[in-house]
Amino acid sequence: MQTQSLVPQHFLNPSLVIEGEERGRRGNKIPVMFSHIWIQFDNEGDLQACIKTLRESDEHLKARPENMKMWDWQSTVRVGMTIEFGVAWYDRGFFHAKKDVYTDGMHLRQYMRFGKTPADLRVVHYKPGDKVPGKTIMS
Repeated sequence: MQTQSLVPQHFLNPSLVIEGEERGRRGNKIPVMFSHIWIQFDNEGDLQACIKTLRESDEHLKARPENMKMWDWQSTVRVGMTIEFGVAWYDRGFFHAKKDVYTDGMHLRQYMRFGKTPADLRVVHYKPGDKVPGKTIMS
């Protein structure tokens, strides 16, 4: 007799929420740095509000002219009640100028939509080829 799990699938396996630049939209750009972000949630409503905010940001970024894209989102993944996503940076100077932008006022207003502050984010910056502990890999 087969029984169905009472645990939602997203708690068992990582699930792709939003496709990112590493899935083909990068074109000929070569990332010089990456950032990886984890946000843990206590409730489904806030988690879904975060996904909605990331989708809106992704659509806004995709609408920019190519010559203005100094960075792009990597894929957004859900693992349980955690959202993981990344940023691919295409210009080293831009990366150094903007790597902490997640702490600015505009981002603070975005976080309020899902009950978070910059202190609630785990952010790791790394070079291409570096291993990032805890990063979920989507194929």
